[in-house]
Amino acid sequence: MYQEQKKSDSKPSYWILPVANRTDDHQAELVDITPLIPADYEAERSRILSPAELLELLELHNRFQQMTLDYSALPAGQKYEGIRPLKKETQLALWISLGTLCRIGELLQAEWKNVDLDQQTWLLPSENVKGTRGKKQDHHVFLSPFALHFFQELKISWETLSGDFPTSRMM
Repeated sequence: MYQEQKKSDSKPSYWILPVANRTDDHQAELVDITPLIPADYEAERSRILSPAELLELLELHNRFQQMTLDYSALPAGQKYEGIRPLKKETQLALWISLGTLCRIGELLQAEWKNVDLDQQTWLLPSENVKGTRGKKQDHHVFLSPFALHFFQELKISWETLSGDFPTSRMM
C-alpha cells in the first residue's frame, strides 16, 4: 500500500513505498515524488454526501416516480394538461452522472463498447474527456453498485430499440 506523507502544504512530497525482498526491518522506503508531480498539482479531495443531501436525493427519486405514476393515471384526454415526467432515459442519465461524477458531455459521447457491466467499468476515451490538448488520457471509471444499477437499467431500456448508446435520444 502506498501512504502519503504530507508537509504543511497540500502537496505530497514523499510516498512510503513497500519494498520487496528486504531482509532487514526496513520494509518500506520514503521516495521523493516532487520531481514527478506537475507544478499545478492539487491534492485529491474526498467528500461524502451528508445525511441531508442523501435524503434530498431520495426525495428527488420519489418525486420522479410519483410524476410518472400521476401522468400515467391521467385519462387520455387530460394528458396535455398534466405535468409530463422526465423521460426514463433522462432520469437514468441523471443518476449515472451523479453516480460517476462524469461530465454530461462525457455521458452523451458514451458508447456501449466502452461500458463493461461484468467488470463494472466504464472507459472514457481521451478524445471524450476535458483536459489540456496533448495531456488528455483515457479515464477508467469503476462503477459503484449504485452507478452499475442505472447503467443496467439503461441497457435494458435501450436494447429493445437499438444496440446504440441512447445519447442523442436521452434528453
